[in-house]
Formats: sequence, structure tokens, C-alpha cells
Amino acid sequence: KQRVAALLESKISRFSGRERVARLESVEPGGANARKAPDNAHPIRERVMECLELVHLTGFEHRGVAELSGGEQQRVALARALAPRPRLLMLDEPLGALDRALKESLLDELRQILRQAGIPAIYVTHDQQEAFTLADRIILLRDGQIAQVGTPPEVFAHPANGWVASFLGLGNVVKPGEGRGLLHAQGLYLHKALLLRPQAERVATGGTLSGVVTDVVFRGDEFQVTLQNGWHFLLKEAPRLGETVHLRVFQVEYLP
Repeated sequence: KQRVAALLESKISRFSGRERVARLESVEPGGANARKAPDNAHPIRERVMECLELVHLTGFEHRGVAELSGGEQQRVALARALAPRPRLLMLDEPLGALDRALKESLLDELRQILRQAGIPAIYVTHDQQEAFTLADRIILLRDGQIAQVGTPPEVFAHPANGWVASFLGLGNVVKPGEGRGLLHAQGLYLHKALLLRPQAERVATGGTLSGVVTDVVFRGDEFQVTLQNGWHFLLKEAPRLGETVHLRVFQVEYLP
């Protein structure tokens, strides 16, 4: 058996425009070598159809790859990687070339496919949404060193340091001493690093901090508000640009 199979971001670019979905070079284990073993043709063909069914491409086997959408082409690449029954599947930003809408639609589907295949997978990505959606366990790397290891809920709830919190976009990281003159909540130890989660609400006076609004972006059921120091928060109602607001931040945490 092939021990490791890889699915790369550029994998689909290797397909010929005239190549068929179920052509040996596209899906079948062994690639071109499989054509030299006619005695194995029947079980190989069964494996091809099994993999196409797994990636929801049953009925597409006679189509040209060029006729498929970007997401369907990526499924062909995934079927080819799964066909030899590898012991480990490595995926290096396989959705990186797809647009945001298509990527989001494929994430849950890819998660189910990997579970059904029953093959351990290492998934490399810079996208936190992909990591949190797909991973059972996350390893964060910084300059070739492990910064944190944990399940998605563990990493989200307890970032190991300010770099992890910033990289994952968990909120506003306040370095030791940086909050003086900006934060006025009682009981905060400003000599320690802080994480201000983005969820907040406006209050008449006091609160956790005050600031001048420099940008407001609509985010569906809430607004992302940026203050003059670059910190951003999520509010239910949009303030005016240039307005001074007092905010109560729901979660303020100390970082290691």
C-alpha cells in the first residue's frame, strides 16, 4: 500500500483539459501503471467508483475534467489521493485556490469525506476557519517551532500567548503596560498582557474603555467598530464615525 498521499493547492492544475474524471491517471490507484495489469482491472474500477461516490461525483465518470467546476475538480484530486488507500493523507492548503463562497460550501463536506474515509489526515492551512472546522487537534507553528497544541475549543478558549491570540484573530492583544490611559475598568492588572475579546456593548459612561470611532463595517447581525488605536469590537448598533464611545467588553483575559 502507498503509505502517504498528498493533496496540494496546485493539484488540479495538473489535469489535462481533455482528461476524463475516471481516466486512470485521474483517479485509479497506480496511475498509468494500472493499465499494464489487466487482471486487476475489475477491482481497480470498483475502487474508482467507490472513491467517486465518496466525494459525491457518482455519474461524473465520463465527463471531462475541464467541464467541472473548481470544487468538482478538487474532489477529483481528493478521490485520486484516496484511491490507493494510503495510511496517511496530507493536505497542503487544498482549498486555497477557491473563492470564499465555494471554500465555505466545501469545508463541511470535506470534513465528512475525511471521516468516512477513515484515514488520518494532516491539514496545512493559514485559515483559522478551515482549521477550526476540520481539525480534531490543532498544532500552531511559529518560525518552525510549536506555539500551541490542543483541540479547537481548547485553543480558542485558552490561547498560549499573545501571538496565538493575534494569529487566530481572537481579539485585541494588549501588551503589558500598553493599556494605561486606555483602559479604565477597575481591578485590571495592566502590567500583564491582556486579551480583549471583540464582543462588547455601549454604555453611557465608564465601562472597560473609551475611544473615537474611525471605521464601521457591517457584519451581518452586528457591526465591527474600529477605534483610533486600532482596536476593533463587535456591537449590535452602529455608532457614527468620529464619535467617542464608552464600551463594556464582555471578556477580558490575562495572557501568559
